[in-house]
Amino acid sequence: MLSLASCERDGAAEALSALAAAVEGCTEGFAVATGSAEQKYGGVETEKSSGEGDRSLAFAVTSDAGADSGTAHVEVIRHGRTPAAYYTLDVGKMMNRQDYDVPAALVDAQTAKLD
Repeated sequence: MLSLASCERDGAAEALSALAAAVEGCTEGFAVATGSAEQKYGGVETEKSSGEGDRSLAFAVTSDAGADSGTAHVEVIRHGRTPAAYYTLDVGKMMNRQDYDVPAALVDAQTAKLD
């Protein structure tokens, strides 16, 4: 999945800085509450980013749901005032405890359009 946004002035740079701080601050885990429901996450781990754009940040978020736990991989790349966020969740590989990441071909193709 890919999400694009446009930010005013230094908004994209500030957003990536805030995201980097959040990734560092959530290594031990966190919880998200929606109404009476709460989803726990076991932690966030920095991963190697593609190095594309003006700044890039990659990380993995692991849910804390017992046997149904899984990891989602994210890479956010700033192209000027546009942050592009790539989310990857491969249920088949998660269930079989196999590694996967954000596909480099997807990042390369979108980067070519944004640069």
